[in-house]
Amino acid sequence: MVTVFANVSFSLQSGEILMVRGANGSGKTSLLRILAGLTSAYNGKLQHKFGDASWNIGVSSGSIGWLGHKLGLKQDLSAIENLALWNEKDKQHEDITTALQKVGLLNTQQRPVYTMSAGQKQRLALARLLLSNSPLWIMDEPGANLDSDGNKLIETLLQQHSQQGGIAIIASHDQINPVAPTSYIKLEQFATA
Repeated sequence: MVTVFANVSFSLQSGEILMVRGANGSGKTSLLRILAGLTSAYNGKLQHKFGDASWNIGVSSGSIGWLGHKLGLKQDLSAIENLALWNEKDKQHEDITTALQKVGLLNTQQRPVYTMSAGQKQRLALARLLLSNSPLWIMDEPGANLDSDGNKLIETLLQQHSQQGGIAIIASHDQINPVAPTSYIKLEQFATA
């Protein structure tokens, strides 16, 4: 067994953002996957609480919105078809259109994903995150493949999410600086034998 990180502790309240920093291989993605319930931790305690819902193991359905390296998009479907797959039953088509507009993809909504640039695919994944209505966003390199306007978009979306009481945990090498209460942790690489 290899220790990736140790002694990481933090607490976040409604409206707060946590930026996770560290060199490649320091454990940022591993930490985020554990927080999202996608990977199990070998040791330690993890507790989520949103409103009246509280749990220690796993993920409460609908409480966490995940944006990782693998975007999970269906390449042969259009942007709007991809979002319809992830859309909750009580959502309306207007919600999908609004999400596409917010991320700057309204004019490409009918294009198959395989024809989109990497940055457009990243924006589509951001639109899916918006539609999740999850109180906690966990984002691993959300600015990947985005230009400076894309990074400004992320800052705007994070600010709006924070103002609505949402929480976000982000691992990024980009200088993302949302206007919201933000704290930082830095993971250090463990020396290996």
